[in-house]
Amino acid sequence: MNTNRTCLALMLGATLLLSACAATAPSTPASEQTDASDYGIIDSVKPTRAAKAGESERPDAYQIGVRLNSGAYRTVKQDNIYDLAVGNRVRVVDGRVYRY
Repeated sequence: MNTNRTCLALMLGATLLLSACAATAPSTPASEQTDASDYGIIDSVKPTRAAKAGESERPDAYQIGVRLNSGAYRTVKQDNIYDLAVGNRVRVVDGRVYRY
């Protein structure tokens, strides 16, 4: 009977010790963390034009569709696309799309 209590006490103590060691890992400051949902692949690029007669044929802006790594879909409208194309890996930062 005394042996059973000793074994039970040792197992309980080991369990508590191991659970204390399994505490949370050190966290990275928010400024150094990257959010995976900001990264994705360009799915579509569509020019948008103003409906005014007599203006140039150059698009006023571009509507860029991005499939994010999280599975979400984001549409961003920006004034130029530089070297962006469908299939590029991109990062969305502050409403702008950048290649990486």
